[in-house]
Amino acid sequence: MKTASLKRTYSISALLLLSSSATVSAQVSYQKQQTKMRDSIILSHLRAAAIRTPELRQATLSAEAFGKTDFKSEYLGEKHAEGKLAMARTFANVNVPVIAVGKNMISSSFSIMTQYMRIEDSKSFIPSLPVRDMSFHKNTLGFRLGITRLDSLFGKPVVYSLGATGITDEEFGITRMNYMGLLSFGLKRTPKTAVSLGIVAIIDPSSPIPAFVYVSYWHKFSNNIELIANLPTKLALSKQYGKANITFGTDMGGTTAFVYPQQPGLPAKSLYSTFELKTGPGIEYLINKSLIIGLKGGLMNTLNARLFDKNEKPTDYVIKNKVGAVPYVNLSISLLPIFKSL
Repeated sequence: MKTASLKRTYSISALLLLSSSATVSAQVSYQKQQTKMRDSIILSHLRAAAIRTPELRQATLSAEAFGKTDFKSEYLGEKHAEGKLAMARTFANVNVPVIAVGKNMISSSFSIMTQYMRIEDSKSFIPSLPVRDMSFHKNTLGFRLGITRLDSLFGKPVVYSLGATGITDEEFGITRMNYMGLLSFGLKRTPKTAVSLGIVAIIDPSSPIPAFVYVSYWHKFSNNIELIANLPTKLALSKQYGKANITFGTDMGGTTAFVYPQQPGLPAKSLYSTFELKTGPGIEYLINKSLIIGLKGGLMNTLNARLFDKNEKPTDYVIKNKVGAVPYVNLSISLLPIFKSL
């Protein structure tokens, strides 16, 4: 009797243990499924945002070609040179998440831009600073390390961000650093509208202003056309057709290259910077959930192009180039986010 009772006790204990193990296993499996589902949702939102905002993409490779245009150059306000200018560029960028702790995310990025230029039909007007027909290219390497905190203030989502950015050339002959801080408030978010307002502060010897206001507005109309306004850098209309996304808009940007003129009257170590507006149509096609290819083109207007000493501001330039409007075409392939944090 006691033996039978003991066996029953052992049997019940074994059943309870097996049941408990099964319950724990089920709970772990459920938690894993929930975590996987949550990460999948986060990635889905990140990828949707990265389609609208290319800067959020994990990696990008692009090639850009420009038509031939006229240029006129001034040296310290004096007529310097003129001729024809042809350009091409390649660009590669990778965003690498470093670590996420609570509401804080540390990320980094690495980039390289190669600019190809060809000068033709040149005429010089200052004998001591001749400009000749030539072809050359310049590489600019970039790196960034930043920390971003997602939080809330007065019941509204807020983003704090600090970052350090550096650029140099392949010889590391000149390195230029700048530092940036961002404070952004989410004012409204619905399934069809998102509005945020922020201020960007810049510590950069080449920046003409120490800070500016940043406005981000997105709206999806009843006909599924989207308005994307990231002012002051981007304004566009977009519409999705299946896996294709067609846009028309204007982007503001620029380039920086390091040059070593080796001519009397010019800084031995100089920066050549441009400030540009590109306007035109574009189409992007989603090959799969992570890979997207794009083709865009239109007209590029160079608002200013200046050569100045590496320790000076662009307003203290030595040479100013006036470059005519030129057609351009850009082909790109991008990897959408594959990590749940950028």
